[in-house]
Amino acid sequence: MAEEPVKKNTDELWREVARGRLYFELGGLAFAVKKGFTPTEFGLHVWGHGAAMRAGKSPTAKEYMLGEAKEHVSFIPEIQITYDYLEDDRAQMTLSNGCWGGYGKKRWGTAAYWGLSQEQVCEYCHECYRTWGDQLGLSITTNPQADGTCFVRATRP
Repeated sequence: MAEEPVKKNTDELWREVARGRLYFELGGLAFAVKKGFTPTEFGLHVWGHGAAMRAGKSPTAKEYMLGEAKEHVSFIPEIQITYDYLEDDRAQMTLSNGCWGGYGKKRWGTAAYWGLSQEQVCEYCHECYRTWGDQLGLSITTNPQADGTCFVRATRP
């Protein structure tokens, strides 16, 4: 008798995708660091191309931030996003309860598993946003705070 396939809901599937992405990406970062590269160099290598093709156009700061927030929440539902301001030439959101580098009860657990520090993950993330923004004609910065939140800011130079 054939077994019925296990059915998963969409939320469970997205959760698995998010965990896999985090594990894979931080594993790549750890490998690069062990080979002598900085988190900044690895961020430029991974994210230094493809933004214009993916975006299809040069978005305003507001359009970029709304799209980025949607992706954060789709992959990592625990993340909370607050828009500090949304204008065509400048936008900022505050991430709390996690980020691309970690989330959940053991936020930095995957980073620690790979031998990475929070500082290395934040340096990598900062470069990913910076180089992606450069390709879109935006200046994008990340600003991690002591309380665990992080400001993501996009401006049109």
